[in-house]
Amino acid sequence: MVSGEEFEIKCYEFLKKKYTNNNVVFHREGGMDSTKSDIAVEINGYTRFYIEVKDTNAQSGQFVLIPNETNKTFNFSSKNKSLEDEITKIIIDYMNSNYNEFSNAGTAGKKLDIDTSIFSRWIINHYADKNVKYIISYLNDFVIFPIRKFSEYFEVSSSYRIKKMVLVNLHKRMFPI
Repeated sequence: MVSGEEFEIKCYEFLKKKYTNNNVVFHREGGMDSTKSDIAVEINGYTRFYIEVKDTNAQSGQFVLIPNETNKTFNFSSKNKSLEDEITKIIIDYMNSNYNEFSNAGTAGKKLDIDTSIFSRWIINHYADKNVKYIISYLNDFVIFPIRKFSEYFEVSSSYRIKKMVLVNLHKRMFPI
């Protein structure tokens, strides 16, 4: 079993033990599939929202950009699971203004030096689109917080790297409050 999956199971078991009652039931759904939310919260027999499990160093999302050498720009791929929005456009504009640096990023990647609130906003929107209302993580104990407070619990950075496809990765690191 992958360590990320073990962590997800621990969070799921914690939620079940602490909060399950006659009206509230939890279901693991996402597993290691990042295109699905992790834990469904069922209230009175209906899935109402999701809780996302986030280990302190786990990736929180990604989207694919395709370099266009002719125009010296990066284009949002039509194969992305998420939609292009105002925040991805800010990131793309930044990368386009530094095209030569990012087009040579290679597999080691190149860090995006943008205000971290941009990355946090992208993550919050990304999870909100999946009907995620809360994040659960662990810092000396389990912590559960609304997604809108993501930047209060995680420090986010992002890099652009070449993989099989070109990715913008959003990483975070939890820090004590």
